[in-house]
Formats: sequence, C-alpha cells, structure tokens
Amino acid sequence: MDDAAIFEFAVTGDHNLVGMGWTSADPGVLSFVYHSDNIDGGSGFTRFVDEQLDSDLTNATTELDDEKRAELYADAQQIIMENALAVPLHLYDRVMLMSTAVQGWRYDSEGYPWLYEISLSQ
Repeated sequence: MDDAAIFEFAVTGDHNLVGMGWTSADPGVLSFVYHSDNIDGGSGFTRFVDEQLDSDLTNATTELDDEKRAELYADAQQIIMENALAVPLHLYDRVMLMSTAVQGWRYDSEGYPWLYEISLSQ
C-alpha cells in the first residue's frame, strides 16, 4: 500500500500491527502517535487511552526544566513499552560516502540531509 492507503487503514483501528516510523530530534513526536487526543482523525493508531500517559505527554510539552522533561518522556516511554504499544523491529541505517571535494554537506535537526548549500571545491 502507499502511505495514504496505510494511513486510511490504520485510522480505522481494524488492524493488529501497522508499520510506521517517525524521525524527530525532539521526543514531542510521541504525542502524535500515543496521546489519546490523536485517536480520532489523527495518528493515534494504537487507540490506547491512559490518563497517566496523556498527562506525561501533555506536561512534557510545556516543561521548561530539561531534567523534568526527560523524566516525563521516560515515564511515557515506559508506559508505551509495558503495554506493548510499540514493537521496535528495525532501525533505518543510512551511510553516505562522498568525495572530500563536496563542501557544505550538513543535516537538519531531524537527521535529514540539508541539500541547499552543497558545492564542489576544485
């Protein structure tokens, strides 16, 4: 299936397993998938409702103390794994090799190549 068909299939909740992957430099992406507010019309494909998980995810988005924020996300991830909401099956590896003549190669905050400033030196 293409991405649109997978999303349509996953949103109905008539599945046992949906393959998906998210890339983000920030753990706030967990809310897209695991906060119960995203069940209807969003990407809360697990359809799991847990007050503590919702609370941890909500509070983490506004927590300014880095250590407290990390604790909230760690607690949320513990709930996610204890309830088998995610089954980590694989990790996308990417290896890129290039000539030393390539200049300006860098990545954005989510690990995607930033292709706008690339040039070749002589």
